[in-house]
Amino acid sequence: MSDTLILAIVASTSAILGSFVTGWFTYRAAVKQREAERFKRKLIQAYKDIAAFHRLEERYTVALAKTSDERSAESWKRDVRKALRDDGFASPSDDATAHRAEQRASELG
Repeated sequence: MSDTLILAIVASTSAILGSFVTGWFTYRAAVKQREAERFKRKLIQAYKDIAAFHRLEERYTVALAKTSDERSAESWKRDVRKALRDDGFASPSDDATAHRAEQRASELG
C-alpha cells in the first residue's frame, strides 16, 4: 500500500473516532444538564412546600392562642417544637421562615 493511502486511512479513522468521543461527551453533558434542571425544579418545589408549612404552622398557633387566654401563639409554637425534639424528630430552626424559603425559591427560579 502506498503511504498516501495509509495516511488517508489513519486520518479518516482518527476523524471518526474524534467524532464519536465528542458525541459521547456532548450526550453525557446533555443528560447531566437535564438531571440538574430536574433537581432544581424539585428543590424549588421543596422550598415552596416549606413556606406553606410555615404559614400553616402560624395559622394553627394563632388558632390555638385564640382558644387559650393565657398563652400566645409564639409560646404554642415553642412548646410544639420542643415536644417534637423531645420525641426525637427534627424541628425547624429559629431562622427558618416562610419568607426565607420563598426568597430562596425565587432566587433559584
